[in-house]
Amino acid sequence: MKFSFSWQVLLGNLYGDSYLQQTIPVYEFNMLSRIAKTMKVRHSQLLDELYEFDENAVPPVFCLKVQCGNL
Repeated sequence: MKFSFSWQVLLGNLYGDSYLQQTIPVYEFNMLSRIAKTMKVRHSQLLDELYEFDENAVPPVFCLKVQCGNL
């Protein structure tokens, strides 16, 4: 199985505001978290602090805490 990633960096607001995804599928969240920790990315723990697992969603997702009202 081949994975490909697309990284974007938007500086300034030339292209409008940049927002975090409100929900992330479980498999993507786990993959991002694992890769960030493997690559020793600074502040990789922010994923765990900003998102929480929503098991009531179908399919289950990680939900941005601000959107869920829990921050």
